[in-house]
Amino acid sequence: MNTKPISGLCCDSSYSHKTKILEYRVVDIETLNVLYQNQIHDTYFANNIGEFFALVRAVKHCIDNKTQCEIYSDSNTAISWVQNGIVKSSVLEEPENKKLLPFINAGLAYIKTINSLPTILKWNTKDWGEIPADFGRKQKATNNPNVKNLIETLNLKQDE
Repeated sequence: MNTKPISGLCCDSSYSHKTKILEYRVVDIETLNVLYQNQIHDTYFANNIGEFFALVRAVKHCIDNKTQCEIYSDSNTAISWVQNGIVKSSVLEEPENKKLLPFINAGLAYIKTINSLPTILKWNTKDWGEIPADFGRKQKATNNPNVKNLIETLNLKQDE
C-alpha cells in the first residue's frame, strides 16, 4: 500500500443527471482549501471531461505559482488525456456537449505550451479513501433504497 499523500493538489468532478450540471474543482491536499471550482450547466454525462478541466486548472495553478507539486486525480481517463494531449469521448457527440469543445481545445492548446508537465498521479481510492476534492455525492449502491428494494425482491424470488 502506498502512503496517502499529505501535500499536492487533487482534482475531482461531479455530474448530476437531475440538474445536468457538471462541476469540477481543485483542492490543496494539505490545507483542503478549494483553489478553483466551476460549474457548467446543461451538459450530458461529462464527468471525465470535468476531471480533464480540473486537471488543466491544477497544472495552470502549478505553472502560474511556479510550484513543483504532484497533482492527483481518480480518473485514469482524464490523466491520460492530459498526458497525451488528446481528448477522446463519445459524450462529445451529444448536442448538449458541443459547447464544451472550445474549452477542451483551449485546455489542450495550453497543455501543449508546457515543456514539462507537473507530475500527475492516480489517486488510490481503495487504500486512501475518497480524494479530498470529492464532492461527497456518491451513494453506495447498497445504501440506495431503490437498490435495497431490488436486492430484497431478487432474494425473495430466489427463496420462492
